[in-house]
Amino acid sequence: MQILLTWEQADLLSGLRRALKLCANKGKICLFIDGLDEFEGEEGTVIGLMREIADLSPNIKLCVSSRPWAAFEKAFHNIPHILLQDLTRQDMDQYILDQFRAYGPIRHLIEKESSEFQALRSTMVERANGVFLWISLAVRTIVNDVPRSCCRNDIQKRLLQLPSDLEDLFRYLLFDYRKEENLSQRQSQIVQTMRARDQVCDATRDESVRAITLYQMALANSGSSPISDTVHQCDISTLITVCRDFADTLERSCSHLIVLGGQDRSPVRVHPRFSGVNKEVEIISEANRRVHYLHRTVRDFFVSSGVWPEVLARGNSDFDPHVALLRSHVLRLRSPLEQPEKHRRLDEWWHDDIVPAMTHARFSSPTISATQVELLDQLDQTLNWYWRKKAGDPLDNWARQAFGSYEERMKHRTPFHHPCLSLAAKVGCANYLHLKLPSGPYDFREGIPILTHALDLLISRRKTVYPLSSPSVINAILPSGQDPNQQYLDMRTKPDTPWLYALKCVREGHRRGWLQSFDADSQSSRRWVAILNLMLDHGADAAAVIGKDQWDPEITTQGVIEAVPTEYFSCNVWKLLERMRGAAE
Repeated sequence: MQILLTWEQADLLSGLRRALKLCANKGKICLFIDGLDEFEGEEGTVIGLMREIADLSPNIKLCVSSRPWAAFEKAFHNIPHILLQDLTRQDMDQYILDQFRAYGPIRHLIEKESSEFQALRSTMVERANGVFLWISLAVRTIVNDVPRSCCRNDIQKRLLQLPSDLEDLFRYLLFDYRKEENLSQRQSQIVQTMRARDQVCDATRDESVRAITLYQMALANSGSSPISDTVHQCDISTLITVCRDFADTLERSCSHLIVLGGQDRSPVRVHPRFSGVNKEVEIISEANRRVHYLHRTVRDFFVSSGVWPEVLARGNSDFDPHVALLRSHVLRLRSPLEQPEKHRRLDEWWHDDIVPAMTHARFSSPTISATQVELLDQLDQTLNWYWRKKAGDPLDNWARQAFGSYEERMKHRTPFHHPCLSLAAKVGCANYLHLKLPSGPYDFREGIPILTHALDLLISRRKTVYPLSSPSVINAILPSGQDPNQQYLDMRTKPDTPWLYALKCVREGHRRGWLQSFDADSQSSRRWVAILNLMLDHGADAAAVIGKDQWDPEITTQGVIEAVPTEYFSCNVWKLLERMRGAAE
């Protein structure tokens, strides 16, 4: 049995300090730390940590690197340092020469005017200020733009038009370099799509799907293309067309700041009777190439440079990248690159399709909730087509496998009448639940209520892809008739109610130290207290009693809350307790 240990940052830092001190007493330590600028917190925090480590012992030395940010230059200006551009000048000059020589018209000019071109290359290196990425983009832009009958002055003129600051160069290539209106709109949609996927990966903490395939990006940017009524392998000629068209649009609209990676070489299933198997494998590998930012700095540019309003202004106001990506997951499952196969391996869809698709639905605009409902219903139907059902089990469903361990599912056979709705509640699809629940008979029959699944992560996310329980989700569920006091048997056949389950989560969070006292934090009491208040609004029993278990003795629901404010002194927790006391009288 594998046990995943979790650590608080303070504990990790304490352990690091002790380990370094112990080791430094017996030997010498040199730490090489690359990319201080990629630290996701405040610069002052990582600067302070570096100084603290260096001061622990004279036997500890550090070699750190960073982009030339003002905070780091100011903090470390009086210690020995080197500038990257002092070491890479020759490499940059050779790169420029190699690239220019590879382009026929410029190669002939170099042969005729070698000394003049040496001066031009030196100018480029100076303007790059040590940033190889600037050199790469500048050379590519010049080669693409100068006419075949160019002269050295044409190249010099084009070079001087390029801003020397890297972020200014990004802005120029995106907004000034290409001015065709149709390309501007496509560019905006592509950039929005990339950022939407970043948002989902950050939310789920799953890096495996951050880079989107060429095929899926083409589908996401294909507009409201119709979704097939049947599941069938994508037509090869159609695949070639959509991927080629999007690759061309990507190159022309994004100025090589968003690019295609290398071909995917993973095994491909093809139809055994296909006459050109090798050709099909090559086409599918091409469609599986990943779309990604040219460099981390490009992503940072879109996030932190203040350029985002301009990106949105160039796009269509009706475009929602989260809906576009949700649609692309449905389209990809309906028309897969490989021969579709019915099976019971949920893992094959979980990280690549189910989690990102449903999380995109969670982040999509509430103004287009009807579209979200339609697409999530189609996702459910499509996955049920793939799911090879067990004979004689009418409740067998793909979404059922997302709950509990395999042993629990096999031993207790907890029935799930609406598993996709339960999963939507856990993922946090409030808009979907708000429209879906009133539309049909989703009353509790047996098993575990949808409301309980929405409370699973009331206090802590732990190490899951799911978000913390949300008041908006609870507010979408309760008006549909879900009862906070509904009695049921959990997956271990223990009696419970959604209300008692929520209070057990608070008690466990208190015992494990998961509760946070700062109301500005998403894990603070403000959020979970709001959820408990919503449940009280809908009749939760304030006088209920939680039975003892292997960790805690029997306690009233009020007793659970009474244990919280004495330690955290949270005003909203006190108000909740007063309300519960009044309701119980």
